[in-house]
Amino acid sequence: MKKLLTVLLLMSFGHFILAQRISDVEIKNKEQRLEQDMEDLNYSRALEEYQKLFVKTESDELKKEYALKIAVCYEKVNKPLNSIEVYQKLLENDVALEGEYAESYGDALFVAGHYDEASAWYQKALDTSTDRQQVYEKIKNIEDIRNTPKNIFYDVSAVSFNSELDDFGPVPFENGFLFISNRKGATGNKKSAWDGKRYLDIFYVDSADTVSNFSKKLNTNFHEGSASITENGDMIAFTRTSRKEKDEAGVSTIQIYISEKNDKGEWDKPYSFIWNSDDYSTGHPSLTLDGSRLYFVSDKEGGIGGTDIYYSDRSGDSWSSPILLGKDVNTEMDEKFPFINKKNQLFFSSNGRGGYGGLDFFMQDMNQPTPTPHHLRYPLNSSFDDFGGGANSTGTAYISSNRITELDSSMNDNIYEVVINKFKGVVIDAFTRKPIPNVGVMINDTRITTSDSSGYFEIDKQYWTEKSQLIASLSGYTADTLSGVETAKFIDKNELCVLEIAQPYVEGYVKDTVSMKAVRARITITERHTGEKFEVYPDSTGYYRFAAKPETFYDMIAEKPKFFSRRAAVNTANNMVSERNFDVREIQGQRIRIYYDYDRAFIRDDASHALDTVVHVLSYNPTIKIELSAHTDSRGSEKYNFKLSERRAQKAYEYVVSKGISPERITYKGYGMTRPVVDCFDKECTEEEHQLNRRTEFYVTGYFDEEAYYGEDYDELEGKNQGFLMVDTDGEMMRISKRNITGSLATLEGQLSGYEVTIKDDQGKILNTKTTGSDGVFNITVEDKYKYSIEVSKDGETIKKLIVTSNNFDENNTYDVLLYL
Repeated sequence: MKKLLTVLLLMSFGHFILAQRISDVEIKNKEQRLEQDMEDLNYSRALEEYQKLFVKTESDELKKEYALKIAVCYEKVNKPLNSIEVYQKLLENDVALEGEYAESYGDALFVAGHYDEASAWYQKALDTSTDRQQVYEKIKNIEDIRNTPKNIFYDVSAVSFNSELDDFGPVPFENGFLFISNRKGATGNKKSAWDGKRYLDIFYVDSADTVSNFSKKLNTNFHEGSASITENGDMIAFTRTSRKEKDEAGVSTIQIYISEKNDKGEWDKPYSFIWNSDDYSTGHPSLTLDGSRLYFVSDKEGGIGGTDIYYSDRSGDSWSSPILLGKDVNTEMDEKFPFINKKNQLFFSSNGRGGYGGLDFFMQDMNQPTPTPHHLRYPLNSSFDDFGGGANSTGTAYISSNRITELDSSMNDNIYEVVINKFKGVVIDAFTRKPIPNVGVMINDTRITTSDSSGYFEIDKQYWTEKSQLIASLSGYTADTLSGVETAKFIDKNELCVLEIAQPYVEGYVKDTVSMKAVRARITITERHTGEKFEVYPDSTGYYRFAAKPETFYDMIAEKPKFFSRRAAVNTANNMVSERNFDVREIQGQRIRIYYDYDRAFIRDDASHALDTVVHVLSYNPTIKIELSAHTDSRGSEKYNFKLSERRAQKAYEYVVSKGISPERITYKGYGMTRPVVDCFDKECTEEEHQLNRRTEFYVTGYFDEEAYYGEDYDELEGKNQGFLMVDTDGEMMRISKRNITGSLATLEGQLSGYEVTIKDDQGKILNTKTTGSDGVFNITVEDKYKYSIEVSKDGETIKKLIVTSNNFDENNTYDVLLYL
């Protein structure tokens, strides 16, 4: 291998124990031992030995092999920057990375927060990896991170009492904290084979940041860690490595020990938790405030995988059999460091639920009947290990992390103080679920901010406490109030605080009078006082709904080509919900008859009422053309009756035109006695029967400029094109504020057709659905809402779900996403 590689790797490794050249046989035997070390997860020792071998060998091929092993060891002992440096030197010297090495390089990049580069290397590893599913899951996780919203803003800062070594697991106690450290002052001087560091002890830091060894009675020459203490300070549970013989891999189990204060206020000798065992590990205890329940982790048989979270209840001096929390919390990987707070919220760390890398914080509200863990997101979580948190009496949170910061790149475990800086919220219409701009947002009686043009707002945490009310108020709407507890629930889940203000609304159905089937119609609403107009459209069931103003009159008309229109009025005074249904009638086959006195052509009073109906029909249906047809009875000559019918038709025509109806829309014709309703030629008819024949009828002969009248609605209302009218959560069809959700699917196998991509609103109502073709691409148009759930399913099983909000869309109201299934 090139000399440059040797030089660069030496720079990367920092120090070596130099030795004379050894024989190939000795190297081979050592390699076998090192492979066993790596299988046993003893990466710290393997790293040091591979560094020695790298220096001693003169073979370029072996140097390359050892360099690859060194890079892997650095990644495994959580030194990603060192690992990245070695891999980069290898690449600069034309060493190809495939399979496990490409994946390991991706892992190091991922932990360091270089997600794009990590994804690229995972893609390369897919083709040569022995576990393609594992690599694919890592690619999926990166895409999930990219799609994660940020709703809460924190200030995260390292506490002043951190040392140059490891400090983690802060637990509030008296005026300070208990925490775990391997700093100077620890009881034992042994070092761990895993990372080569000193063993851990329990320490205490007071309000003046003075650190001391917590108790010589509790700390020993073994590891002590992950402590928990009751609210009154009389009971402590902590983790200790077993004094028993190590297993074949040289790894000791960990166990829980409990100590209680005696009458002198001193800690009694710790006793072993009854459910400890030398056959498996039990650790990371978390006591409830009163000490009645103990949460802990264990890798015992019967779990779900890795280390799982259990709990045991105390009754007197006894502890109940451990209860596994189940798959709501536990995964096939590791769940660690549970912490139960005073709200009965369980915080824990996991590397089995995706996240940013390493261990990530999750929170599960144990008060919920079917709780779901929530990922706490950045900056509580990072691309490194985040674990072992707690909160003091003021609500300030403290976490542990080995993250790299501008001030510390050592990757040691450190304790960080987490203070919420501000949080985000949105004001929406309670019925339409759409964001509302320019809404005043108050804390108690003080106006703090106003929702922006997209309906969103931010609240500086200094103005809010859990005793504060969050209020949204806008003229014409009923205000909405969130209590401090309700707001805190949104914040705890890192979700938008949602304020729902409400207007009155009007709803109803549009149906065919005869068939009672739903009718696709246009409903025009006019506010009577202002003359302002707007339109709504019913959904496929005929249902419509629109938000209205309080104390307001509205005039409404439902219209559809080739149907008679219908009118209605509504007053929202004292009503949050008003119902108005429209029964519309198809024009075809419908006639209106006007009757005359014998041998007269003038319009009778009752006939004028009928003609007024014609005028109204023509006024309210401005696209129809009609023929007025006049008919006589059979008395008199045929010639006379033709002339009489012509006069009657003309009189009806003149009456209708005099009422403002355009002559272009009307024709008239006299038919004499050629079209009787009752045949009186061959029989003697009564006067009533003759009356039925003396009539003028109108019927529709055609339509006048329908497309111009209905405009862009015409094709949709005729059913020729249903892609333009959108259905929102109310069932209204709307054309305003459309949004586009576009994207593509990816699978490990490459089969992309036949997936159902469904978009739902925040209430679970389906907005639109598409089925993917062979390319896995989808383009879905939806109505404007504040929140969407993108769900991918196949054969009735939901495979993927992604939540997005309206502020995820670009300036073109488009959201584009790549979904790995």
